[in-house]
Amino acid sequence: ARFILDAVAKAESLEVTEDELRNEVRRQIAAAGASADRVRQYFADRGAILQLHGNMLRDKAMQRIIEFSAQRDEQVDKGELAER
Repeated sequence: ARFILDAVAKAESLEVTEDELRNEVRRQIAAAGASADRVRQYFADRGAILQLHGNMLRDKAMQRIIEFSAQRDEQVDKGELAER
């Protein structure tokens, strides 16, 4: 499933901004409570940041898929097709 989400992210030109990434790290540190130092140390590793970036990008791809699936088909008669 990861490769499908990665393909959707690429096809849709989805991105995770530095601000989004930074805010998510801050959110996770704040949510860690007493373990905040351990979480902060974990994110000091570039590999952890890259993994978080990938997860956030795949989350955006999943959200895009959900948006597409929520769109409703519209019935159009043949006369309207010629006008479009």
